[in-house]
Amino acid sequence: MKKIIKKRLKMNKIDDLKTPVLVYGAGKSGIAAAKLLQSLGLEYGITDRCSTEQLFKIIKDNSLTPSYIETGFQSGKFFSMFSAVVLSPGCDIKKISSNFEIPEKIEIISEIELAFQALNRPIIAVTGTNGKTTTTALLGEMIKKCDETSYVCGNIGHPFSEFVEFDKLPESAVLEVSSYQLEHIKFFQPEISVITNITPDHLSRHGTMLNYTNMKFKIAQNMNKNGKLILNLNLKDQIDQRDDLLHKTKVVFFSIKHSNNKDQRIWVNDETGNIIVWDDKEIIVCNVADVNLPGNHNLENTLAAILSAYYYGVSVNDIRSAICAFHGVEHRLEIVPLDYCFKVFNDSKATNPDSTVVAVKAMDNDYVLILGGSKKDVDYSILERVLEENCKKIILTGDTSSEIREALKGNLKKIEIIEDFDKAVKKALNCCLKDSLDLLFSPACASFDKFNNFEHRGEYFKSLIRKLHTKALRHKEI
Repeated sequence: MKKIIKKRLKMNKIDDLKTPVLVYGAGKSGIAAAKLLQSLGLEYGITDRCSTEQLFKIIKDNSLTPSYIETGFQSGKFFSMFSAVVLSPGCDIKKISSNFEIPEKIEIISEIELAFQALNRPIIAVTGTNGKTTTTALLGEMIKKCDETSYVCGNIGHPFSEFVEFDKLPESAVLEVSSYQLEHIKFFQPEISVITNITPDHLSRHGTMLNYTNMKFKIAQNMNKNGKLILNLNLKDQIDQRDDLLHKTKVVFFSIKHSNNKDQRIWVNDETGNIIVWDDKEIIVCNVADVNLPGNHNLENTLAAILSAYYYGVSVNDIRSAICAFHGVEHRLEIVPLDYCFKVFNDSKATNPDSTVVAVKAMDNDYVLILGGSKKDVDYSILERVLEENCKKIILTGDTSSEIREALKGNLKKIEIIEDFDKAVKKALNCCLKDSLDLLFSPACASFDKFNNFEHRGEYFKSLIRKLHTKALRHKEI
């Protein structure tokens, strides 16, 4: 597969992009898109809802030279000046179009589409409701074993356009992509695509579960027979309804359990614990004991990464080596190192109930759970079924406190609502100190009630825990 990929260079589509181009949103993705357009010598403008002073500072700090600028409430007149718009992931075109009519002549694309159009290197793309960051990070470590310059980017923290900006392009890119980023793709075409799983999320933006699912499967809409679409086996019914994709590319599955499906290419041997890849024969990659990440969900993520790396051309020895050296990603069941007899887990990346479910299932000891954040129009009742006896206390905080309490009626005796985040964490930590319980911060909600994003929330949580920990070393109680 690697040899096929290496020989194949895409035709650059960027020459067909009509100018001037409007960069909509001056966050990380928008700034990276603007820099790419500037490096390509294309005329562009920038708009953002921030103040004029703030936008001019962003422009100066990043050495940008846009031809057009607008701040505050964007106008239809300004929008109509452009032939194309690069929409930042957090910007919803439906909300924009509710303010003014968008002319049909304007092409709307995402930042990953812009970067793809300017690129002539192979990419591997990973999406899914949960597990995509861990899968992408682990896969990136595997790919770097044979392509040292490979770049891990996208929704994982570094915009795709930053990768394309490099003077010397790396051999390949491993991308984490979200439904928001896939919403406005046109030519985007990974050689290998992965969907880890699909469960309800972002329905306030996508409207229905069907729309959200369709957005995830857009990752493969331009793939061809030379590519591989790697799916969780529990998505088989979904792909069976998509004849267009089945005829475009080769679909293969991963699952912990071995099934009778002829297209399953990786599983775990029940008796030995060996991870097996099927390639006309059984190939032992490693053992589950080599995987340093807790929970079956992380084992599934590992299987997806292994299969992707194997098809890319990474040797089994290098795949095994990367697995043994990998200890997870920040903000996803991350252990906060402290001098306690119990563990504190920062799972700030759990921005939906399903993500918290997998975190809860990974808990081996009795624990206190902190839930809550900003609203996302999701069903929290699925948490009720997994909060068993080893969850001793539930602290609710943030805008969703009352909504989650209503959904967890069977656990009312365990629940305490504390609106102030700092006080909620302090209370939880005191409970852990008193009864030697683990602490799991897995909000099941977005972070926008009090924080910029889940990273900001996770960093603040860890900082607060360390501060409280220092006090606790001097006193038995905080």
